[in-house]
Amino acid sequence: MSATPRSGFSADYEHTGPVEVEVKFVSNDHKSKLEAHIDNGELRVDIEEEPHDDDD
Repeated sequence: MSATPRSGFSADYEHTGPVEVEVKFVSNDHKSKLEAHIDNGELRVDIEEEPHDDDD
């Protein structure tokens, strides 16, 4: 599993199993979290977007 973050973002992989993936993309002022998993043969995806600062 791989992801290419946009310039200024880093990627942090929490889960990379065969049926579950969680990736956080973080910059100095924004954070995106993507969670995807297979549930009864269906892909389920949850995306969270929020402001971020270095103090978090």
